[in-house]
Amino acid sequence: MGTLNEVYQLKPITLAASAILKVKKNCENSFLHSFNLENIETKTKPIFSDTFVSIKNNGNVERMAIYSPTRTINFKEPGIYLSIQSDGKWGFNDAFIEGIKSSAPFLADSLFFVIYDTQISRFEILDGQLNIQVTTDFDKWDHQFDKYIITHFQDSPQLIADYYIDHVFEMKLFLEDLVANNDDPGAYYELEEYEDLLTKILQYGEYSSPKELKTIKDWLQERIAFQKNWEDQHYQ
Repeated sequence: MGTLNEVYQLKPITLAASAILKVKKNCENSFLHSFNLENIETKTKPIFSDTFVSIKNNGNVERMAIYSPTRTINFKEPGIYLSIQSDGKWGFNDAFIEGIKSSAPFLADSLFFVIYDTQISRFEILDGQLNIQVTTDFDKWDHQFDKYIITHFQDSPQLIADYYIDHVFEMKLFLEDLVANNDDPGAYYELEEYEDLLTKILQYGEYSSPKELKTIKDWLQERIAFQKNWEDQHYQ
């Protein structure tokens, strides 16, 4: 498979795979005109490298990730959205950079990251202005995005908690997809991964609602019990 471009978003929502940017309401017409999209239908359409535009009357937007199951995010607001695809192999070239630059004046504030091997590119749109910061030492954080955001966003524990919650959601969705395709759900994640994630979820538990925290905790404990039994059977 080789190295893939991974995409993570922290603002305005947290996504552990891909990013979804929203066109500002007062910029919708000018955005459509600028990109010659006046006649676009209400469906997903490529706009530039690894990026897709859609007009959603119900606010339900598909996040794009090549190796993850289909997932729809409910923004609860009709509008125009750009979905940036994660897990691509060849994307995020000059065409992508130019596309993001040209669309930034029309977009709501957002923060997302593109990671390729040891390079991490931070894209922040603030008041229509795009700032890109590129570093080439992602291996410093053992290629783990959560370690990176803990270092850089220590003063934003809610953001870190939201990332872990969405990571659990992605994990749950992936395992359900494995079962639906008759694959072995015990062969992908290791016991230590579930235990480590539960520890981190509880560490930031005060930033989740009690109901949400209990649901996540119960699910991870079930996975830990399942995985322990699976590994006892397969690694004896």
